Amino acid sequence: MSRPASPTTTLTRVFVRRFFENDFTGGSGDLRSSFFWLLAFVAPIGILMPWSRTLQYTCYFLVSGPESLGFLSVEDKAFYLGLGMVATGVIGVITWPSFLLDRRDVLVLGAMPLRPSVIVRAKVLGVLAYAAALAIGMHAGASLVFGLLLTDGRPFTFVLRSIAAHGVVSCAASLFVVLTIVAAQALVMALAPRRLCARISQVVQACTAASVIGLLIALPSLSSALVFRDARWQWPSTRRAVLACAPGMRPQLAAGSVTPASWTDLTPVAWFTGLYEWALGSEDARIAALAVAAGIALLVVIGIVVVAYPLAARRMLRDEVEGLATTGSTNVMRGVVAWAIRHLTRHPTQRAVMQFFLATIFRMSTHRFVLALGLGATVALLLPAIVGGLRVGELQRAVPPVALLSVPLIVMMGNLVTVRVAASLPSELPGLWIFRLTELPAVACRSAVRRLVWIGAIVCPLAIVLPVYWHYWGVALALTHGVICAALGAALTELALRDMGTAPCTQPWQPSRLNLKTWWPVYLGAFISITQLTPRLSLALAHSPSGASIVAAALLGAAWFIHRTHTTSEGAGAGDDDLLAPQVLHLQ
Repeated sequence: MSRPASPTTTLTRVFVRRFFENDFTGGSGDLRSSFFWLLAFVAPIGILMPWSRTLQYTCYFLVSGPESLGFLSVEDKAFYLGLGMVATGVIGVITWPSFLLDRRDVLVLGAMPLRPSVIVRAKVLGVLAYAAALAIGMHAGASLVFGLLLTDGRPFTFVLRSIAAHGVVSCAASLFVVLTIVAAQALVMALAPRRLCARISQVVQACTAASVIGLLIALPSLSSALVFRDARWQWPSTRRAVLACAPGMRPQLAAGSVTPASWTDLTPVAWFTGLYEWALGSEDARIAALAVAAGIALLVVIGIVVVAYPLAARRMLRDEVEGLATTGSTNVMRGVVAWAIRHLTRHPTQRAVMQFFLATIFRMSTHRFVLALGLGATVALLLPAIVGGLRVGELQRAVPPVALLSVPLIVMMGNLVTVRVAASLPSELPGLWIFRLTELPAVACRSAVRRLVWIGAIVCPLAIVLPVYWHYWGVALALTHGVICAALGAALTELALRDMGTAPCTQPWQPSRLNLKTWWPVYLGAFISITQLTPRLSLALAHSPSGASIVAAALLGAAWFIHRTHTTSEGAGAGDDDLLAPQVLHLQ
């Protein structure tokens, strides 16, 4: 007869499953399918990317030998390592609440005859098992392909070494990202004052999201800089290989090499790229320094997790038992929310929906996480636009840069997506039975959320940036761009809220409804088109009030059509008094 599993083993399996089944999905498999879909998206990139460069790799080898092939392929290695770190960061951000013990874990497991050390050990093992599955799933196939295609002219032992180096370093880079997220959460929970834990955690979440998206944006230039800033870039063999095989890199030959100690050497991508090259046998001093930095960084985050994680877990267990856990809300915040709701609508049902939605997103950890993620993503997208716009604006003030005109559009779309996602996540599923017994009119629910979106995503961003546009480029451009952005925001708001049929935060989250597998090119294309074409349209119509009026009227007409279509389809033709009448519960 087989021996029963130990408590540590059983809890570890439970904690691993918790990464895929969270409360806000209602126990469904949506997170599991999204996890494996993301792996299926990233893994083929690592397999196909070296195959697409096979001819160029062969040319490097034939022209200048295996040394030039190894050096010039550093750009592709760095890009792949960075892409793997971004993918790991995205998955880590999605599953952020699952890395630490949550309130349900504490309440359930705290009442069982289990030592705290067993619970902490099982949770740590679950995190490591999840990180290992994530890393191996992404990098196993790529390790084989990179190891085979980048070793022309090398002995078989070097081929095996290359495969092992790619696999180990890629997994180490992904593990570094996961452990960094865990270490940051553990430090906040272990060291921050109790009343500030929630707020500091939101800041850390926002910074993590911004760092992941910022790395994705900077990855192409970062991976190229690792080659161009290397002393080997000036070797005659490198010059011959570039002139013969890489036309796109030829302009950089004239620029020469810069000081190796550049900003690129301060990034984790550079550290693990250096570790990769050191594992292949490089004896360059700069490569060795980068490898040492990667090793130290990995050891530091492991040390922080080993020390801070048990402290954070024990503090959570103690605080929940003693009833000291707080959400960090204040009377000032409640007063501001109450004042805003009173002035946004007079209808009781809409006020109730607003109150419930705002209370949920400020009190629930999952919704606070979504707000932090949306803020971080928006900031990461804003920084390149602001920096690039200021650089252009300093040279040519008479014509406003498109990058600066896109700022309110980026904020608008970021806030709109954040609010819509937050409204799709449920509060406490066991307590939502009241919404199933008492139906709220869909029109009232959408109207309440619509007003919040108008204030947060349209009015506030435009109120901040329009005076800047007015000061630098005149009233005509400021008014034209403001009117077009406001009309576009109204249309996008109706489009985003068209399928909201219940009160926000009252249904299990279903990420599969977004159908990202099919529609992600459309979403990306729409974002790029809106942020790039709308500023140009405003510039073209800045001195044509009639043209701007026609465009704004067309956008408002589209918003009205979307609103009317979905209102009519729900049988909501009655007046506001009928829609907002109190519901009566009949029990039979």
